[in-house]
Amino acid sequence: MIVVLVGILFLSAFLSGCSEIRIDTSTGNAMITVDKTELSKEEAIYRLLEQKIAYEGDGTDDIWSRRIGSETMNDYVKEAVMDELTLYTASVVMADELGVYMTDEDKVSAAKAAEETYTKVSSAASDQYPVSLDAAKELYIKKATYEKVYEYVTRDVGTEITEDSTKVIYIDYVVIPAKDGIAVAREIYSELQAKVPFDEACSAAGYTPQMGQVVYPKTMNTVFESVAFALTDGELSEVVESKDEYYIIHCIDDKLLEESSANYAKVLTEAKQEKFQLYYLAFAPKHKLSVNTKFWNKIQLSDF
Repeated sequence: MIVVLVGILFLSAFLSGCSEIRIDTSTGNAMITVDKTELSKEEAIYRLLEQKIAYEGDGTDDIWSRRIGSETMNDYVKEAVMDELTLYTASVVMADELGVYMTDEDKVSAAKAAEETYTKVSSAASDQYPVSLDAAKELYIKKATYEKVYEYVTRDVGTEITEDSTKVIYIDYVVIPAKDGIAVAREIYSELQAKVPFDEACSAAGYTPQMGQVVYPKTMNTVFESVAFALTDGELSEVVESKDEYYIIHCIDDKLLEESSANYAKVLTEAKQEKFQLYYLAFAPKHKLSVNTKFWNKIQLSDF
């Protein structure tokens, strides 16, 4: 599975570091070179065409002049693709440094994945920017190399991330300002113990409860969460005291399965992305990057 590249500008890791940067405006075949590893123009075009097809999936092909902030959609997508391709090229060098190697089986699998996309992608190519199946396979092998490197670098991440620590709960609760006094909170609690419905007991005392709230870890204060996440289905907390407020919490569901599973995956993914980004930021300044900007800058997605 390809890890989603969110919020990480991989090209800028080179540009902000102390590596030797050479902007290549030659007419050679290389689009990107990291040390001696090259990604060809055809590979770059292939990935750009894949993104073009994805963005135009709803049949709209007039999106490329639209603006996202200060840049056009054309430039936004090209920048994202360039970051991605720089990472794929660098991953070949990383793999060699880390001792992570593509097996023959890995390469065959990557080549088959390229074949599955080739017909659709090649039909979107133009005479000016042709693509070949060989280029598609080379691109997919680099992509698969990145995936192996990513999994290797992040292999130890997540041992402290458990399903219990990322569970999502479903609760009712009420907040009573400390200035109103603990006696008021205890009176509401007494009514709740007597099985008065939560909303009725709170409303009768002049407070608006928060009913049926989905609560994620680390979204409330620590005092509140230490109690709320320890409750079981149907359990009512005692009056919870904090510096400025009192709380009473009623647990409806101590673990929403779908939301908890999604949150676990999200937290784990974010932790892995952070670990990989730190590795990459340390790697980039030690290596040489060349980019054929003359070729890249003249490409417009609307030209295909």
